[in-house]
Amino acid sequence: MVSRILYLVWALGIVLLAYLPDRQDFLLLTLNFSAVFLCYWLIIDPANKIRLKSLLLVAIVTRLAIIPANPNLTDDFYRYVWDGQISLSLQNPYEKKPSEWVESEETPRFLDTDLYPHLNSPEYYSVYPPFTQMFFATGALIARGDSGGAVFWTKSLMVITEITLLFIIVPLLRKMGKDPGMVAIYALNPLVLMEISGNMHIEGISILFLALALMYYHGKKGIRTGMMLGLSIGAKILPLILLPAMALASNFKQWLSFSVAALLMAALLFSPLLFGHSWLNFFESLRLYYQTFEFNASIYYILRFIGEWIRGYNWISFMGPLSNVLFVVLYLGVLLMVKSRSVTKQRMPEILTIIFTLYFLFQTTVHPWYILPLVMLSALTGWRYPIVWSGIIFLSYHAYSVYPYQENLWITAFSYFIVILSAWWLDRDKIKAIWEGGEKQHAVSSEKKA
Repeated sequence: MVSRILYLVWALGIVLLAYLPDRQDFLLLTLNFSAVFLCYWLIIDPANKIRLKSLLLVAIVTRLAIIPANPNLTDDFYRYVWDGQISLSLQNPYEKKPSEWVESEETPRFLDTDLYPHLNSPEYYSVYPPFTQMFFATGALIARGDSGGAVFWTKSLMVITEITLLFIIVPLLRKMGKDPGMVAIYALNPLVLMEISGNMHIEGISILFLALALMYYHGKKGIRTGMMLGLSIGAKILPLILLPAMALASNFKQWLSFSVAALLMAALLFSPLLFGHSWLNFFESLRLYYQTFEFNASIYYILRFIGEWIRGYNWISFMGPLSNVLFVVLYLGVLLMVKSRSVTKQRMPEILTIIFTLYFLFQTTVHPWYILPLVMLSALTGWRYPIVWSGIIFLSYHAYSVYPYQENLWITAFSYFIVILSAWWLDRDKIKAIWEGGEKQHAVSSEKKA
């Protein structure tokens, strides 16, 4: 049984992470995070018998306790408030860049221009999808336009999505025939609490609907599954890459209704971009993001080094797209495997884990909060390397401990080495089972263990 003292130390460490250090205090952050992660690792040890009510109570109370804390590891929330205030003023958040709003003769009624110096991309149009803009506008509305209140209420909405998600994972685990106590892998993960309940990143919204999609996916609910995946895509475009794999599961007979429902729901949620030049501005910012930003990458950095050796300068305009092309090739290989090995929907969370992993390995930018869907899937699969990744990726915050921000590539290389090593050491048999024969191989392995 998990000790109450262990829970207490974990919860206290989370609260301290939320309220005390900022991202310049890297040493203090690392020591605090390491202590909390150690407690977390001990709690989720498979040998422990976890009381479901106790862990859910601790997870919920801790999330509620950090709502008043100002996000201390990110400045993205300033843009959330900015966009929400523009929407509250009945203006289009995609119409102008922040720099254009500040320079215009008339600013939106509820827009707090004092936020402008804190924005990290004032020369970019908003890159947040219309669905998430609804959350930003709701927070601004409840706060009646006040910036501090908008942060509090928008953060509260993110915490509500988090708590809701916990009560979806539990029945989902039961539906999959697994121990509901595995929800602790997500519920108590320090990175999850820091980045969603603490720093209010929108990944929480997307993960909530992805979990709902998987809930219906394990029944015979093709349309509902598609609608939930469409909502997940509406919050974060990335889950779109999961649709083909889920549709190809050998025992998923509702693949057509699922695919149509997902695409229609996603199209509906992105339809506000059809007004004016919104879609042009939105996709221009996305294009610039993928062609300009570099952070905590792995394979792309290797390609960049090769490009610099050949051309003598950072050839991101070519190496960035090349990295994505390589991912697409491997992704098609995964889809072929799903089809040829007759992988069933019961094993789909493992396939989705592989797809997300490949995607992040080939991206130019991998912020810590990007990998949170892997942590949720780890709660469903029991795979351990995503858990290790959620701990070691914290070292990427070292880049913010100096100004101007500068990434230490030795730390980056070390982090990915640990991720790959943990995948081989902790999960190689599970990964091998997927690659070698889908469901039949899984059954054979289970019999051997028994």
